[in-house]
Amino acid sequence: MTLHDPTTLHALLAGDGTWPDCRLDGLEIRADGRIELLRVPGVVPPSLSEPDPEPSAPSGLALDAHCGLYLSDASERRLIRIALDCGDRLELTAHPALGTPTGLCIGPHGQLYVADPERGQIAVLSPELSPRALWSDGLRRPVAVAPDGELGLFVLDTEPRQLLHLGPVGEPDAAFTRSIEAPADPRCITAADGNLYAGDAATHSVLRFDRTGAPVGPPLAEGTVPQALVISHDRLYVADRTSGEILIVSLDDGRPLGTVAGFRGPVSALAATPDGTVQIKTGSGDHYLTAHPATGRPAHGTLHAGPFDAGEEGTWSRAVVTVEVPDGTGLLMETGLAHVPDAAPPWTPAAAHDVLLDGGRYLWLRVSLTRTAQAPAIASPALLDARAESSADDYLDHLPQVYAQQPGSDFLRRLLGLARSALGDREDTIGLLWRDFDATTAPAGLLPALAQWLAFEIPQGLFEADPDALRALLAEVPELHRTRGTPGGVARAVELQTGVRPLLLEDFRARGIWVLDGPSPLGTDTVLPALSPDATVPGAWSVGAGAPEEDGVRGRYLFDAAAHRFTAVVAGHGLDERGRRRVGEVLDAEKPAHTAAHLCFVTARFRVGVQARTGLDTIVAGPPPEGLALAR
Repeated sequence: MTLHDPTTLHALLAGDGTWPDCRLDGLEIRADGRIELLRVPGVVPPSLSEPDPEPSAPSGLALDAHCGLYLSDASERRLIRIALDCGDRLELTAHPALGTPTGLCIGPHGQLYVADPERGQIAVLSPELSPRALWSDGLRRPVAVAPDGELGLFVLDTEPRQLLHLGPVGEPDAAFTRSIEAPADPRCITAADGNLYAGDAATHSVLRFDRTGAPVGPPLAEGTVPQALVISHDRLYVADRTSGEILIVSLDDGRPLGTVAGFRGPVSALAATPDGTVQIKTGSGDHYLTAHPATGRPAHGTLHAGPFDAGEEGTWSRAVVTVEVPDGTGLLMETGLAHVPDAAPPWTPAAAHDVLLDGGRYLWLRVSLTRTAQAPAIASPALLDARAESSADDYLDHLPQVYAQQPGSDFLRRLLGLARSALGDREDTIGLLWRDFDATTAPAGLLPALAQWLAFEIPQGLFEADPDALRALLAEVPELHRTRGTPGGVARAVELQTGVRPLLLEDFRARGIWVLDGPSPLGTDTVLPALSPDATVPGAWSVGAGAPEEDGVRGRYLFDAAAHRFTAVVAGHGLDERGRRRVGEVLDAEKPAHTAAHLCFVTARFRVGVQARTGLDTIVAGPPPEGLALAR
């Protein structure tokens, strides 16, 4: 937020919880508006108990859409497929059509493409590792491949080092070769959305090209010697040979986002799943590691903001941050002051989280969040707010002029500045009080009180397990109150409190109505009523057996059996006796008082015409229990 209004007395960086115009490196904004170290994939240490020799060439690692992880083992001349969901393993060893496998990718038609530098070819295999084709046209020593959707492959060839593009059946793309300004020393490649990313050891960066070979944007991950690359969503993972770390870079603006937590070592190949899980290959064999998403944080992250303008006659007098710093973490604020907005001056570390400034029209702020290696992998300090105050409002101006003329007036001015800071903090607290009543921005500790204020019972264990899920649920409370007592509202309330969602069947919807000019099956919607329209029992001749109904309610008894009644059907598999009892308690509490409910637990028994509702009484399950005979 760059301020140009000369009357501005405060600069609030947090704003409405979105931190506008602040640059975040390795940090993220949580749902409640606080800033923490970015959650990144993490490997449980030690990441490498016995590090492999540093790889001299790319190896292969690839993932398909069916939980299949493919590895190339150049030392044993084999390919391996591991099913991540069940652990099944396939191997192709020393096949006559394959020499030394290195780079891998899943390319056109879902097939596996394997770079074979020994024979100067690319082998095309089925997902089950059955060889289907060999491509060698225009290739000398291919070591890495990357998919270009269904349009073909990008190839890194090392004799000489060059980048190539092949069509979907292996034909060389001469136009791409002519137009691309190839990196001087490409070491690894990856691709996404038709763009090719090449790690260049000569420029110490990652270069980007489109499918025509034209460069795209500035270099990424500058200062690294890339060993392996992979892209997951909007993040580029770069294995840096110099530091041994895997850097995470934003594809949107090139910002560094941190590193994969818990890992340091050589990397020969990377792969990533859509949910952000990163697979790391550490040599030419079949050894690999898994970095699970959001299980770690980088050691350092920084917020940059400024310049803030105090106005022509104003100067900045105070900077303060509101923080939470758990054990093993730290937070440092730095300031820069100048009388011109051209560039930030040298940074001055603040001795505390609340400091007085020596003046200057323009102010820059930098806040660094850190985590030590001894802290838990997910630990992080939290920056709740950061603000600055100008000297436009001076308490000394409210005193008689004689105080400003005394020799110690400067000391008095700074002393009054401390008083102004304390009172100003209270004013800021009052001004931001509305945030405590919004589930999105309220501190986590206030969420139970906010739920009580909204007359909402928190599902058992939800707050302790996931405060962010509780925030989303509290935002739903107005809609829950609006629909309370309706079929959808009752079903949702039971789901929130028990984890199972019942199917509500209102009895009146199954009521048969006899109509003219339509089907009227006898016994279904054509039946004899219990009473005649004049309220006498059919076939009874005794006097006084019944009495006529009052006007306005004649025939009501025809509908009494189905009125205000419904059945709640719940899939009973997975619920113990306590869980079933809880479903009944919540249903009784949420249904309208004038209604009668029948609770029915249905077990998963598929019967055509009787029980055939997928997910309710017809589910896909594992093998039958031991000893259960199957009908043949």
